[in-house]
This record gives sequence, C-alpha cells and structure tokens, in this order.
Amino acid sequence: MELLGEDFPSWWVRFSAGLPALKWGAQRKASAEWDAGAGGVRTLNADSAEHLRWMLGQVAVWDTEVATACGSVPYEVRGPLARRDRLVALDANLRGLGLTTGLSNTSVLVLAPDRAGAEVRIVCRERPSDGDALWFWDDASGAPLAEAHRVTDAVVAIRGLLAAPARVAS
Repeated sequence: MELLGEDFPSWWVRFSAGLPALKWGAQRKASAEWDAGAGGVRTLNADSAEHLRWMLGQVAVWDTEVATACGSVPYEVRGPLARRDRLVALDANLRGLGLTTGLSNTSVLVLAPDRAGAEVRIVCRERPSDGDALWFWDDASGAPLAEAHRVTDAVVAIRGLLAAPARVAS
C-alpha cells in the first residue's frame, strides 16, 4: 500500500471496509487543479493492489488526455516527478496487458512474454524538437516512441520493438 502511495502521490491509498469484494481504494487528494474545476475521477475501488495500480495508471493517462484535448494542462507536466508519473502510467498499462515489467524511478524494463531474452528499456524525457514536451524513448536506440501523454501509442510501439528479432539480449 505504501508503494502505491509513493507511485501516485496525489492519491490517498487505503483498504476499503465498506465494499467487501473491493478491498483496495484510492481517494484523490484535494489540489488547486481539482478545486479549479479540472475534474476527473475522484474515488477508485478495486479487488487487488495490482488492479488498483492499473486503474490509477489509467486515470493518470485520462487526466492528461482530457487536459491536452481541451487545449490546457492545469498543472506543470515537466521535471522528474512528471516523468515518473508517466512511467508509472505506462508500467500499469503494460502489466494490465500481461507483460512483465520492471519499474524504476527512471525507466520501465519490458520483457517479451513469449521470447526469452527479448526486452526493451523505456525512458521518459523531454524532446527538444517538440518544445521540450515529454516523450517515451527506446533507451537502447535513443529513438522516440510516443508523446508521454499518449500511453496507448507507446504500448503499440513497445510491442513492435519486442517483436523485432534484434531485441533478444545476449
């Protein structure tokens, strides 16, 4: 539970007593963005810590996509914490698809489920040619994969990298 709280610092993570089948819960902390009407999901309940992590990752993606679609992002999305938030969202989505991952403060290591040794390490950093917007990058090649708020696009690119014959580690 502490790890979920560390990975998603804008949420209170707790055990829910009121819903027997959904023992894990999260409540969005009050923030200037929420009070200013940014909106979004406020409460989540899940049957396991893993499902709650996936849900929190989805909410992080949705929050960014809605803010981007509206033409304004209600909070600063740069720096180490923003990069970490994007990596956590990516990790949750990849694990939700059944991929084995290893999340660190600076990257996500993704292992191919059907090919021993096939792996890709993803980092999140600014892309100077895009106004320093955050992007996911293939750490080995240095190739940009997708804007960091477009997690689904990144997942598609990562699956393509894992399927490539040259991705098997020696």
